[in-house]
Amino acid sequence: MSEPRIGSLGELLDQLRAAVEADGAEVSVGELMEAVGRRSFAPVLLLVGLLLVSPLSGIPSFPTLMALLVCLVSVQMLLGRRHFWLPRW
Repeated sequence: MSEPRIGSLGELLDQLRAAVEADGAEVSVGELMEAVGRRSFAPVLLLVGLLLVSPLSGIPSFPTLMALLVCLVSVQMLLGRRHFWLPRW
């Protein structure tokens, strides 16, 4: 499958809507990540940043877990992955 050409936030949302409508009622996170392509890394990093500036960062070991998530995302970007990989739980 070729990399989706997404130029703006509106096009990104249209791509996500098309992925949801194509599959019907159930859509996995992996299918959404596949539809978004390389632009799946930034939302994950943004979410981590928002969680770290929230009061949740006061929970012991929470910042360490978020740092591990940032490392996981960064390594995947450096390895040239097409989208953010999540284990199939």
